[in-house]
Amino acid sequence: MKTKTILTFFLLSASIYPASNSVKDMNKRLKNIDKEIEKKNTRIKAIDTETSKLEKMIKELEEEIKKLEHEREEIEDEITVVKKNIDYSRKNLEISEVEHGRKESEFVAKIIAWDKYSKIHGKDIDEKVLLTKNYREMLHGDLQRMGHIEKVTGSIKEVKEKIEAEKRKLDRLEAELRENLRKSDAKKEEQKKLKEQLQVEKKGHQSSIEKLKKEKQRISREIERIIRENARRAAEKAAREKAAREAAKNKDKSAGKGKGSGETKVTTTTVDMPKISNPEAYKRIGKTIKPLNGQIVVYFGQKKAGVVESNGIEIKGKLGNPVVASKAGTVIYADAFQGLGKVVMIDYGGGIIGVYGNLLAIKVNINSKVSSGQTIGVLGLSSDKEPNLYYELRANLRPIDPIPTF
Repeated sequence: MKTKTILTFFLLSASIYPASNSVKDMNKRLKNIDKEIEKKNTRIKAIDTETSKLEKMIKELEEEIKKLEHEREEIEDEITVVKKNIDYSRKNLEISEVEHGRKESEFVAKIIAWDKYSKIHGKDIDEKVLLTKNYREMLHGDLQRMGHIEKVTGSIKEVKEKIEAEKRKLDRLEAELRENLRKSDAKKEEQKKLKEQLQVEKKGHQSSIEKLKKEKQRISREIERIIRENARRAAEKAAREKAAREAAKNKDKSAGKGKGSGETKVTTTTVDMPKISNPEAYKRIGKTIKPLNGQIVVYFGQKKAGVVESNGIEIKGKLGNPVVASKAGTVIYADAFQGLGKVVMIDYGGGIIGVYGNLLAIKVNINSKVSSGQTIGVLGLSSDKEPNLYYELRANLRPIDPIPTF
C-alpha cells in the first residue's frame, strides 16, 4: 500500500508542481535530440551506400586500368615487332637497291664493250657468232636478274609502306590508350578523394551522435531527479496535511479538556522506490490484454534510428482506432506529453504502471477507475507520422517488456 501511494504521488506530481514545465522542456529537448540522431544516422547510412558504390566503381576502374595496361603492353610488343620488320625491310631494300645499281652498271658496261667490239671486228662478225650468241645470252640473263631485282625491290617497298602504315596505326592506338589510362587514373583518384571526404563526414556525424547520446543521458537523469524531487514534495505535502488533520483532532480533544500544546509535528517523508525483479513484476500484474489489435512493429529494447533503445512497444493500427485499458486500474495521468502526443497513465497496483502514448484524444479523467478493455482514448500518429500506439509498462519506474503479459 505504501508503494502504491508513493507511486501515485510521484506521477500526480507532474501536474501538481511547477517543475513539470522543466520536465516538458527537457522532454522536448530529448525529442529534438532523437530527431537529430535519426537525421545523422540517415546521413551515415547514405554515406555508407555512397561509399559502397564508390568502392565498386573504384574496383571496376582498377580492372579497366589493368585491362588497358595489358592492351598497351600488347600494342607496345606489336610496335617492337613492327619496328624490327621495318628495319629488316629497310636493310633488304638497301641491299636490293645496291645490287640493282651494280647489275645495271655492269649491264651498261657490257653494252658499251659490245658496241666497241662490234665496231672493231665488224668484218669478222660471222666468225664471232658463237661468241656473240653467248654474249647476248649473258646480257639477257643480266636483264632478267635486273628485272627480278626491280620486282623484289618493288615488293619490299610495298611491304615497307604497309608496315609503316601499321606502325602509324599502332602509334595512334597507343596514344589513345595512354589518354584513356590517364583519364581512368584521374577518375580513380577523384573517387578516392570523394570516398575519403565521405569517411571524414561520417566520423563527424558519429562523433556528434555520441555527444547527443551523452546529452540525452544527462537530460534523462535530470528528468528522473526532478520527478523524484516532485514525488518527495508531494509525499511531504501529504504528510503535512495528515499531520495538520491529526493536530486539529487533538486540538478539538484538548479544547474539551481546556488545554493543548498548540504545536503541530510535521515529519519528512522519504520516497522509497525499490527495484522489482521481472519475475516479481510479471507475477504482480498477471495477464493483460493488448490495448490495440494490430501488428507489433517496434519491440521492447529495439533500437530506433539504430541508436536509441525503445522502453516500450509500438502497435500498428489505423488512425482513429479505439485504444483500451490493458488491465483495470486508476488513471493517474491524462494529458499531453512532449514527444508522445496525448498520454494516459494507469496505475495497475503493486507498483506497476501502464503508459499509453500517441493518442489523438483521451476518453478518461485523472483519478477515474477503469476496467480491463474499457476505451481510454483514440489512436493518433507517432512522431514518425505513423498510426502506432506506444505502450510502456513500468515496475517502480523501471521499464519492462509488456509482451509476456498478453
